[in-house]
Amino acid sequence: MRLANPVNDATAISQKLRSLGFTVTTVTDMNRQRLVQAMTQFRRSAASADLSLLFYSGHGVQIFGTNYILPTDVDQSDVAQATIQGVRLNEVVENFMPGKTKLVFLDACRDNPLMKTGDRSVSVGLAPIAVAQGTLISYATKDGQTASDGVGARNSPFTTALLEHLADPQDIGVVLRKVREKVMQATGGKQQPWEYGSLTGGELVLSRITAR
Repeated sequence: MRLANPVNDATAISQKLRSLGFTVTTVTDMNRQRLVQAMTQFRRSAASADLSLLFYSGHGVQIFGTNYILPTDVDQSDVAQATIQGVRLNEVVENFMPGKTKLVFLDACRDNPLMKTGDRSVSVGLAPIAVAQGTLISYATKDGQTASDGVGARNSPFTTALLEHLADPQDIGVVLRKVREKVMQATGGKQQPWEYGSLTGGELVLSRITAR
């Protein structure tokens, strides 16, 4: 079930983050082996970073309440295989994102291809997620709901709003409230971005991040 916009989304967000001074690794259309290799390389290259950030656009699913990122070679007709071939979101955050502060933006609540199997272990959208201290995870839409890929547009509604506001000179919490408002306006209230966070300390303004 190929989606039209995730590569556009990833490319645009990469360019935005580079313009803010981030050192960026961009990977697209990855099978499982290449995806894990890319994450391993990222962990090494970002080992000394105070903050690490992940943006993912594409298929993300929940199976038995666990969230998975789906590489391109996942068997979309077999739920059992998907739990092995998919990459668990929790493991990505815990094992591949260094730094005391972690930001995750998931534009991944698209149509769940595994729903067609009729397996009752598969649910719509992503599941709520517990976060460790210093972590903020932002969903394109509230848990259990589906996000738009952006029909007729180059980017999804969530990515479009992120591109508009990531560079705002305000705390990330304020930025995400702006993003939520913009997405709700664009989708007629059908899509409401949601976040799970446990950040500490003072303001976190992405436009003031300095690469080192």
